Amino acid sequence: QTQDILSKTESITNQSHLDFLINVSGILHKDDIGMEPERSLNMINEEWLKILFQTHSIGPLLVIKHFHQLMINPDRKKAQLEPSLLVNMSARVGSIGDNKMGGWYGYRASKSALNQITKTSSIELKRKNIITFALHPGTVKTDLSKPFQKGVKPDKLFDV
Repeated sequence: QTQDILSKTESITNQSHLDFLINVSGILHKDDIGMEPERSLNMINEEWLKILFQTHSIGPLLVIKHFHQLMINPDRKKAQLEPSLLVNMSARVGSIGDNKMGGWYGYRASKSALNQITKTSSIELKRKNIITFALHPGTVKTDLSKPFQKGVKPDKLFDV
């Protein structure tokens, strides 16, 4: 994965400045290996956890590591310059305080880790005139949420 990120970085290094980066990655289930959100501790699977953390936490952190230099404007000391924006797409279930139902251990924990990565990197990147924040889109009609859409109220299920 690091090599993929580095090759993408190299492919855009001719850019003088990157103003906006949206860091989007997500996986909730993987039918070919039987991966699904854990509804109980007995369902915890180490391989699934590795996939979830690689996708939601490690991968996005490596993107930040390798791309943030492209977001620093050489004239950033000029106060009138607009900051660059770095957005990590998270999920509401990554909120510790909002967890009322339990379950989905790996997905919740890996998105919670992304939220901590976002907060921590925002402190460092603010000094470089890069505003960093996380967004959660709600439940969106995608393959990721398809098996779980039946329990979502129609007005809470969003189109892409």
